[in-house]
Amino acid sequence: MTFRKMVPCFIRSYQDAIHELNKSIKLSNYLTPSNPRLLKEQRYGLSAVYCSAVGIEDQQLRDLHVIHVTGSKGKGSVCSMIENVLQKSGFRTGFLSSPHLINVEERIRINGRPISRDHFASLFWDVHGTLLEFTKTSINIPMPSFLHYIFVMACKAFVDEKVDVGIFEVGIGGRYDHTNIFKDPYVTVVTSLALEHTNILGNTIAEIAWAKAGIFKTGSIALVSHGQSDEAMHKFVEEAELVKCPLYVAPTLDSLLTTENMTEPFKDIFDNMNTIPNSQLLNLALSLTTINYWFAKLHGTTNNDNVTNIGLQPTSEWKPSSTVLFNALSARWPGRWQIVIRKNITYYLDGAHTVESLQLFY
Repeated sequence: MTFRKMVPCFIRSYQDAIHELNKSIKLSNYLTPSNPRLLKEQRYGLSAVYCSAVGIEDQQLRDLHVIHVTGSKGKGSVCSMIENVLQKSGFRTGFLSSPHLINVEERIRINGRPISRDHFASLFWDVHGTLLEFTKTSINIPMPSFLHYIFVMACKAFVDEKVDVGIFEVGIGGRYDHTNIFKDPYVTVVTSLALEHTNILGNTIAEIAWAKAGIFKTGSIALVSHGQSDEAMHKFVEEAELVKCPLYVAPTLDSLLTTENMTEPFKDIFDNMNTIPNSQLLNLALSLTTINYWFAKLHGTTNNDNVTNIGLQPTSEWKPSSTVLFNALSARWPGRWQIVIRKNITYYLDGAHTVESLQLFY
C-alpha cells in the first residue's frame, strides 16, 4: 500500500546526496539461511516495503517486463549485451548494475547511458525525503541501506521514464537479494557459477546454486548458462519444478552461428571472435538466448502454464540474426575483459573476483 505521494525536498546537490547516501553504507549484517524469515524481512522484504512507500505499485513493476540476472561470473557483461541489443532494436531500456566502476550513478542506466548527476540527486532526495517520513511513523522499519536506496531509485527511474524493459543485476546470491521482489519477471537468468561469497552463500556449488535459483518465479522463464555442473543443474531443476516454471539451458555459441548470420557487413567483428575468451563466448550465447525468450514472452508465444512446460525443457532451435549478433558483440562494459593499449603495452582490465576469472589472464 502506498504510504504517500513523494515528499518534496529542497533542491540539494549531487555531492550532498552522495554524502547522505554513504552514511547508509555499513558492514552488511548478512544472516545465514538457517533463519530465512529474518533474511527475507531484512533484504527483499524491505525492498518491497520501500517501493510501495514511494508510490511504486506492483503493476508498474510488472510493466517493466523484467530480466533478472544472477550468477557468479559475467552478470554485468550479460546484462550489457542484452541492453545493447534491445536498445538497438528500438526498446527503451533500464539497467541496474552492481557494483559501479567509478561513480555511483553508473549503476542506473537509461537507454545505454548512466543517468546524470542531477537526475541521480533528484531521485535520491525524493526517495530519501519520503522514506524519512515513512520510517518515522512505521514500527520496526529502518531507513534504507545503501543497496536498498539504489534499488528503489532505479525502480522509480525506470517507472518514471516508462522503460520497455528493466534489466536488473543481482547484488549477491539471489534468493535473499534486495532485488528479488519481482513476482513475475519475464526471464530469470543464471550465469556461470563458482565458489564466491562463501560466508554468505555457502561452501559448495550446490549451496550457491540454491541461492541463485531463488530468483526463479512461477510462470516466468528460467534460463541458465551452458556448462553448469551436475550439482548445480540438480538444484536448478529442483527449484524450477518447485516453483513451477520452465527451465532452459542456453546452447553453445557454435550452435547459434550460421553462415547467414556471419556474413557482411559484420564479418570483420566475427573474424575477431577468436580473441574473446571462452567465458565471454558463454556469456554471449546466454545473452542471445535470453533475448530470444524475452521476445517470446513479450509476444505471448510461450506456453508456460502448460504442466508439461515445467522443469527442464529442450533447447530452442532459434538462431539470432546477424544484426542481433553484431549488437551483442559490440556492447562495451568497462572493467570487464577490457583491453587498453598504451605505449606498446597491453593492459587487461577486469573486475575478476574468482580464481577461475583470474586464471583467464595467465
